[in-house]
Formats: sequence, C-alpha cells, structure tokens
Amino acid sequence: MPDDRPLTMPDSVRSIVDVAPSFPGGEVALRAYLQENLVYPELALEVGSEGNVRVVFVVWPDGHLADVRVPEGESHPELHQEALRLMKRMPNWVPAQVNGSVVAANASILLPFRIRY
Repeated sequence: MPDDRPLTMPDSVRSIVDVAPSFPGGEVALRAYLQENLVYPELALEVGSEGNVRVVFVVWPDGHLADVRVPEGESHPELHQEALRLMKRMPNWVPAQVNGSVVAANASILLPFRIRY
C-alpha cells in the first residue's frame, strides 16, 4: 500500500515555501483555540491594554513549534507572556511544504487581544 504522506526534507529552516504552515483546522479553529484558552493578563486589564502581539516561531516537519518568541520592539509588553503561553500550549501545526516535501519553516502570527466588557 503506497504511503501518500509527503517526504520530509532534512534541510535548514525555510522562509520561502510552497505551502505555508498552518494551525490544524485553519483560521476558524485557531480563533476557537484562542477564545477558549486566552487568559487576559490582570495588568493589561487594569491599564486597558488591547492590540495585536506578533509572535515568531519555527514549525518543524513533525508539526511541533520551536523558537517561539515575541520580536524586540513589539508593543503591549504586558501581553507578551500570555501570547507566549498560548503558543507553547498549541497543538502541533500542519507543517510547510516545498516541492511536495515537508520542511521546517519560519512562521509568525498576530494574536489579537481585545477586552470584552
């Protein structure tokens, strides 16, 4: 029985890919994950801090996330720790592909923080 899974390319981490890595289930599933798991930081609530936090990371061929960080200069530092916690608890992602082969790839995401009254 043939194996239809893409081959894994043991290369370096890619920045340019044919198929970008993605959250399992797509954008709708990502929004549901965030809604269910985000815990708004007390300090951010007190000062009324809202906005998007950009997080950069690597998605490895097996889907696990590594090197998760908030780049220097990102606004809303009171939200950074929660953004990192959310990312580190995420399920494995669908990895990137190049020429039909699964590869490690750089990725980034904007995590929205909105206070709901």
